[in-house]
Amino acid sequence: MREVQGLGNGDQDGQEQGSKRNLLLSGANLRTQVDPQDRSHLPPSRGLAEEHHPLYPGGGRLWSQAVKPERLARARRSKSFQLTSAMSPSAPAIAQCPPPQLSVSEAGPAPPPRATLSGGTTAGSEFWGRRRPSSSASWSSEKQPQGSVRVQRGAAREAAPRVFSRSAGQSHGALRLPSSAAEAGRAEGAMAAGRLPSARAVLAPLFLGLALLSVGPAPARALHNVTAELFGPEAWGTLAAFGDLNSDKQTDLFVLRERNDLIVFLADQSVPYFKPKVKVSLKTLSALVTSVVPGDYDGDSQMDVLLTYFPQNHTNSELGAVIFWGQNQTLDPKNMTILNRTFHDQPLIMDFNGDLIPDVFGITNESSQPQILLGGDLSWHPALTTKSKMRDPHSHAFIDLTEDFTADLFLTTLNASNAFQFEIWENLGGNFSIHSVFEKPKNLVVVGQSAFADFDGDGHMDHLLPGCEDKDCQKSAIYLMRSGTGQWVPVLQDFSNKGTLWGFVPFVHEEQPTTIPIPLTLHIGDYNMDGYPDALAILKNTSGSNQQAFLLENVPCNNASCEEVHRMFKVYWDLAGLNLIKDAIVATFFDIYEDGILDIIVLSKGYTKNDVAIHTLKNNFEADAYFVKVIVLSGLCSNDCPRKITPFGVNQPGPYIMYTTVDANGYLKNGSAGQLSQSAHLALQLPYNVLGLGRSANFLDHLFVGIPRPSGEKSIRKQEWTAIIPNSQLIVIPYPHNVPRSWSAKLYLTPSNIVLLTAVALIGVCIFILAIIAILHWQEKVCFSIQTLVHLLW
Repeated sequence: MREVQGLGNGDQDGQEQGSKRNLLLSGANLRTQVDPQDRSHLPPSRGLAEEHHPLYPGGGRLWSQAVKPERLARARRSKSFQLTSAMSPSAPAIAQCPPPQLSVSEAGPAPPPRATLSGGTTAGSEFWGRRRPSSSASWSSEKQPQGSVRVQRGAAREAAPRVFSRSAGQSHGALRLPSSAAEAGRAEGAMAAGRLPSARAVLAPLFLGLALLSVGPAPARALHNVTAELFGPEAWGTLAAFGDLNSDKQTDLFVLRERNDLIVFLADQSVPYFKPKVKVSLKTLSALVTSVVPGDYDGDSQMDVLLTYFPQNHTNSELGAVIFWGQNQTLDPKNMTILNRTFHDQPLIMDFNGDLIPDVFGITNESSQPQILLGGDLSWHPALTTKSKMRDPHSHAFIDLTEDFTADLFLTTLNASNAFQFEIWENLGGNFSIHSVFEKPKNLVVVGQSAFADFDGDGHMDHLLPGCEDKDCQKSAIYLMRSGTGQWVPVLQDFSNKGTLWGFVPFVHEEQPTTIPIPLTLHIGDYNMDGYPDALAILKNTSGSNQQAFLLENVPCNNASCEEVHRMFKVYWDLAGLNLIKDAIVATFFDIYEDGILDIIVLSKGYTKNDVAIHTLKNNFEADAYFVKVIVLSGLCSNDCPRKITPFGVNQPGPYIMYTTVDANGYLKNGSAGQLSQSAHLALQLPYNVLGLGRSANFLDHLFVGIPRPSGEKSIRKQEWTAIIPNSQLIVIPYPHNVPRSWSAKLYLTPSNIVLLTAVALIGVCIFILAIIAILHWQEKVCFSIQTLVHLLW
């Protein structure tokens, strides 16, 4: 049913001249055909609007004029009038309408004269009427020959308005005659408001959708346990390291079982996503494995694996070491080399001579001074000359701390009085020389493992140190030393939750432990991709025996003690998923689905006496922050690699990455990270770096990558890339090493969820707007046709 409105005009002079108007109806399009030369029916006092009707086949003109109340009165006082309507045989019928049934009702003397006309036609019908003298105020209709209706009207009283209406069941059009031009506009607007959706109804859903799209999904902190999906029934063993063993650009897991078997879980595309495919064993050596460090130790661009172990027949605590050599993207259990020296502690894997082949650094049984085992030829050399003793367990690191894009050597040592201290040996021209020495925070009694991260987002490495202020760790704290300041600032001291006090788990040193010793460690990763790295830590209830993994989120400082660094750690006590894992011993970050979002892996006691259970938690954080994922390869080959396979899985220590960009508020933002800076005591560092960018979708203005340099080389090996797309993975191949401008980078994009949401919202809005336009266009055509009819009727 269509309800439309138009304006009409009655003309007494034209009716008295006896002019006849032929009304041509084509569906909802009505036209009047008149003689273009005959203007006798038009009043001389009115201006005429002349136009060619586009649907009239004869090319005639339409004459229309506005309604005036006095003309309506004169028309009602006139003696008779006759209207004739016929269908144009050449115009197609658009709508089939029922014959009109008209009646009139008295409304009383109040507003100016108004009328409502309703009715329709069937194909070939005629409307005609004659006014006859009568005092009656009613209408009558009588049957005419088939296809026509005769309508008669009684005399009208001038004071009373007449309302022309139709039967409800057969009505399909309406006309209201206003008393003035202003009222005509208001009436037309009111009628249109009844036909079309209001502006609020049309725009409210659109604005609501755009508002939701702009706000984005609320940050979710829930964790979803996906252990069965990833491992099936094989979720047990001690996760010892990460690496891409088969060079398929998917990170594999190195797991220790029963303390003498190494199982490599290769990433797969089907459930379970990690399958135990490679196995090497030290059962023949009667050894207990303590650490696993993957790397390319012979420079053939294939991943090898270094294991340290406790020989069961040794009476001292020195560690043996063995290297299993990689071949055809796997490990050969029979192809191994046992090193001819033992270590006092787990070694640090670094690139000592700048050839991008990993070397082994540590104190051996041959000397009290640090020794270096050079990768490639496996030759031993003195590394440094120092009077300090190496701390056990140590947390040495190979990372740039002097802001020159060349990795320096960080050592945790003991001075002559056995006090904890830290030394930075700067890489100057490929040679290491002492740069600075500083002590631990005075309040700390138990000192944990040092960790390094760009904590405050200024583009420089900061030193994080967890510890306890008493030997039982009843009062724990985390301190931060900003780059170049030499001052310790507490960034977390509040470990109480709902009346329960928590603290770090103190390290218990055993000569030959039955399980892998785990010191007090922070594992660093940007959980929410806001550009400020967070941490995972194991805390113990000081009044009980339960210990759990907790997320320490990097948030703006809210107390006076950390104002200098503007950031602090906040413990999330009620993070769903982590709280369900009891007796946790290790928690670390890992990108399970290779989508740039860091998930969580937790190891907990209780599987067997000597083994632990593996729990994997998917990070459901959906604030749609952005990231860039960078991995730097060895660059030992480019297009001429063995078997034409790019060595993605070489686990290269030492590269340094830094970026500069503009955040969502228009301010300059920096970020930096070191690749595989630590390797001992379950450091569990990833072979790549995920740098959070926050919610700014801007391109990275600059991305810098630096690598170590050999002895005697003065120039810095650093290359810059510009306009890096967010949510991308950048694989840097520094080949050749000494020509940075020739380095290449491969970019892999990871589309964000907001891309799909934006596309769906855009398509929906376009369809919505097109539907409104189509409806309005159709109704405008109907209105125009009916208005043309009304102009001719009155």
